[in-house]
Amino acid sequence: LIITAVYFMPQYYQQRAGTILHPLSKNTFVARKNLFDFAVDVFKAKPVFGAGVGMYEIIPSAAKNFNGKEIHLHAHNTYLEVLCEMGAVGFLAFLWIFVVFFKNMFRSIRLCRDNNIQAIQIGLVGSIIGGLIFALSCTIITVGFQDAPMFWLLFGIAAGSIPQEKQNITVRYEG
Repeated sequence: LIITAVYFMPQYYQQRAGTILHPLSKNTFVARKNLFDFAVDVFKAKPVFGAGVGMYEIIPSAAKNFNGKEIHLHAHNTYLEVLCEMGAVGFLAFLWIFVVFFKNMFRSIRLCRDNNIQAIQIGLVGSIIGGLIFALSCTIITVGFQDAPMFWLLFGIAAGSIPQEKQNITVRYEG
């Protein structure tokens, strides 16, 4: 089935799929390794607060030459990009968002008595985990007008499905 699907793919996608069989080709591993190394170098130069958000589009040495065209690239790894752009402080804050989310979400799933809501929450968690794993090879969480909003929309829906604890608030009016 996969071989048949590849046969009917447009030429561009066939070429991209062909690089899977050659992981050490210049178009895949070497290019990404250079981007990863650049991100690590930037982090080493500015480890606490990073170089600033969007630095891959600003720092000229981040522009790589592929197929004769100079284009500005991202780290192709969300975690490395956040680390080099926001430093250790921003990276820990970024990770903390997900630590709190998963702690509360797994607690909510465990305590949920409605099977339908529980199934939706499990599906949303799976989507978020899939996005976080995919973020190892791209920057969909932090970059892009098409992908990043979709990830954060799913994240917001998932976070919104976590029931809030009721608090008794007493308001006193002294007048």
